[in-house]
Amino acid sequence: MEKSVPIHSLTLKELSYYMFFVLMLASKGLGLDSGDKLYYILSLIALAAVACKLCMTEYSFKEMAVIGILLLIAFFAYRNSGRLGIVLSVLAIVGMKDMEVNKLFRLGLGVFAITFAVTVLGAAYGIIPNPLVVHEKGEIGEVIRWGMGYSTGNVFHISYFILVVLAVYNMRDKYGLKALLWLMAGNIVVFIFSLSYTGIAVTAFYLLLNLYAVKRKRLCRVEKVLSMFPLPLCLLFSFIMPFYISSPIGRKLDSLLQARLSFSNYFLTSQSITPLGTRMKDVPYFWVIMDNGYVYILMTFGVITLLLFAAAYAVLISGYSKSGDVRKLAVIYAFLVYGIMEQFISNAFMNISLLFIGEILFCGKSEIKILKLQRTGILSGLIRLGEKEVALFSNENIIGRREKAAEKLVKRKTRIQIAGGTAGLLLIIAYIVVGPKRAYAEVPLTALNYIDTHVALFHTEEPYEQKSGLKNLMERYQQIATDETFGEKVLEALEKDNKDQRISAEVRELTPEEMRSMLEFSLPQYVHSSRNYDTFRIRLLESDYSISDETYELMLQEIVKGLEEENEKSGVYSELLPEERIWKSAGTDRIEHITDKELYFIKKDGNIAAVENIRTAIIWMLTGCGAGSIIYGLGIVCLQKGADTKAEE
Repeated sequence: MEKSVPIHSLTLKELSYYMFFVLMLASKGLGLDSGDKLYYILSLIALAAVACKLCMTEYSFKEMAVIGILLLIAFFAYRNSGRLGIVLSVLAIVGMKDMEVNKLFRLGLGVFAITFAVTVLGAAYGIIPNPLVVHEKGEIGEVIRWGMGYSTGNVFHISYFILVVLAVYNMRDKYGLKALLWLMAGNIVVFIFSLSYTGIAVTAFYLLLNLYAVKRKRLCRVEKVLSMFPLPLCLLFSFIMPFYISSPIGRKLDSLLQARLSFSNYFLTSQSITPLGTRMKDVPYFWVIMDNGYVYILMTFGVITLLLFAAAYAVLISGYSKSGDVRKLAVIYAFLVYGIMEQFISNAFMNISLLFIGEILFCGKSEIKILKLQRTGILSGLIRLGEKEVALFSNENIIGRREKAAEKLVKRKTRIQIAGGTAGLLLIIAYIVVGPKRAYAEVPLTALNYIDTHVALFHTEEPYEQKSGLKNLMERYQQIATDETFGEKVLEALEKDNKDQRISAEVRELTPEEMRSMLEFSLPQYVHSSRNYDTFRIRLLESDYSISDETYELMLQEIVKGLEEENEKSGVYSELLPEERIWKSAGTDRIEHITDKELYFIKKDGNIAAVENIRTAIIWMLTGCGAGSIIYGLGIVCLQKGADTKAEE
């Protein structure tokens, strides 16, 4: 009988923190956010795990005071802003006592690599929703920016950047020009789908900066002085440039940064600045967003939080420049630069450099213990429990086989790469010869972050006392408008009343079923909040990109005309509103009825289809490379296993 031996062991408190870290990092790797129920479930489990870690860790009074202050600030910032991320980030920092950053980054690389691959592959093959935005990109014209399973193309590229940071940090001194070129190639491939100029630029900046860091073991006096500049420069740029957007250089920078300076100016001049955060009020449009991490921290979590954030990074930079830990400085600078153009830098599971703060606060080896807590009562029991080791078991023979297989894989690394490259080349040739070439792109409506709509409001003469009464009226209208004969009459009237050949052609392409699928019935947000139940609306969603705005407007007019008889019976009058754009995650305005079967047809520009065909070819090639490498590698492992079995016999 084969004997099992422990190959590694962890204390219970380490295991608790690892569980917290893995769950939260995996949620980001899977593209989850506060709009997903799974995110809240994982967050609750993670909170329980880190609470156990804190209870089982021995802290000095000084450390307890620091933790208490940070948690108090995080609690008030969360209560005022409604953003749970600040609490999770502070818990990640204060839970770092007795933990090692290097081990966390090694574990983080494995977790994030797997979740990133699952998310991107799932989106590429249509298994999970793949969010998109149609953008005008210079000379190219209209193109799609894919989220590849993440909320936007920008978040997709941020995720790749995080993966790169984890991979490069774990390479240590082995990182060189070859690794840089491979990761830069990945950066370019990700950009082809995300079209994130920020993402490709900052990722390239980090790859080059880390190459310098690896070659440069120590900083000279001039470099140490220069190392203190990035943080204040980022802060000055974020809080001064928004007030100079009317200047020539301000206009140019604002255009280059896609109106980020204008957005920052709006929040800094039109919203409240508070000590410990607040919720934004009366923001005019959903696309006016805080795409600046420093402005986001100030406006959302308050002045005190921003000052602590800046002070902590100043201490980190000073400490690492003196100790010569240039690789950590490279990580910090990359995230600080990203913070000028994205808001995620307050999240410790995206801005992983925040964990360095925990390392400085709680992981330093001090010669003097300041008033250590006495090990008495329940606290003593929990601390002893936290020190208890949990052994991870594995079979001795299996370990040996695994090591031999790994050695073989390393030795035949070049052959594996050739096998993958050959398979990728064969698949891309197959795509060119027999692959599906599309004249237009066709994607689920669930992939859209927003959609343009045409709106009609229906007002009752007297408000209903209960919401249910208004909903019943709305459902009666919905039943009429979604009847097949009603749809046929609307389309016939639309073609008859409009002699424009283009409009007639667009109408003839529609079926009553397609028209019905474009209709959404809902109560406006202000009706919910005011409890004045006198208005419902019909939205006509622009779910077919080949139909012009004019045709949509005329179609909604015909629908409203068709409902006039019901208006007279029910004492209702209608009102047509201008076209509006809906952000799908906007609370009760969320488009609930959309399913994966309803498609969004993109036919406005031939470049869209051409670019999509190129992207599909890239997916085929990468699939071939990955499959070829894995199959060849598994073959080597199986041969090694067979050889070991024969040797044992």
